[in-house]
Amino acid sequence: MVYLIFAIMTAPVITVAMRLSNGRVKSKTMMFLANYATCILCSLFFLNISESIPKEEYTFPLWYGIIMGFFFLVTFLFYEFNIRKNGVILSNIFSKLGKIIPVIVTMIFFNELPTPLKIIGIVLSVIAIIIMNIDFKKKDDIENTENPLSDKKSFNPAYLLLVIFLLFSGICDSSTTVFKHISIPELNGFFLLSIFGSAFIFSLILLIIKREKIGLTDLLFGLIIGIPNYFSSFLTLKALETIPAQVVYPTLCVGSILVVTIFGVIMFKEKLKFKDYIGALIIIAALILLNI
Repeated sequence: MVYLIFAIMTAPVITVAMRLSNGRVKSKTMMFLANYATCILCSLFFLNISESIPKEEYTFPLWYGIIMGFFFLVTFLFYEFNIRKNGVILSNIFSKLGKIIPVIVTMIFFNELPTPLKIIGIVLSVIAIIIMNIDFKKKDDIENTENPLSDKKSFNPAYLLLVIFLLFSGICDSSTTVFKHISIPELNGFFLLSIFGSAFIFSLILLIIKREKIGLTDLLFGLIIGIPNYFSSFLTLKALETIPAQVVYPTLCVGSILVVTIFGVIMFKEKLKFKDYIGALIIIAALILLNI
């Protein structure tokens, strides 16, 4: 449980750094490249190569890490694209809902079935995510808002973008629980090194293609984001060694939302709306049910 708590505490650091980077960073691709470079250095520092582990055990973490590194970058690109097309609110909702996919994966493929109380906790987590992210507007405001999802056509491609983003986000979140069931804990560090190394290479290729102007600020924010980003993955893997996935991911998701909300009030003097208080209470109830 200690690892899970510390994993939750990495969320506000990343969120605050991302928020402060807006308007200061020239190239977000460079920022994420620096982020992955920092993650690689952290992975190397905590890497534990043991001669007692057979060489064939390294095969799965290597190729699976390379694949997931590609998915990590693609998910980031989809996130950026969805923010432009569908707005921050819907993109954040679908990003958080992606945390449910690892729970489904463990239920289907690894036969980890949650108890009735945990099922209620998971449902409450989804409700809290929607309540805290959705914007309740008056009818006139909604009609005047330019929203690609408000089109009255029978099918809108914007829906497909959100669904694809949710799936990619869920696949990335599922990587740790899949690795936990197939590989061994001693190779956690090597697996993370493979992921971040792969994401770094793909990001570098993207940066070369886009030819974006870069600055020292991009590198600085990449460094700031990279450290908590690494420990978020590392601590999640450690938490999965002792806690079921159906507890880890919903708790990580709603716990992060609650902590980020508290940081927003303290650091940025954000004012909470009535729906935020309701969502926070639901989160507390969900956390209790998930961890009984």
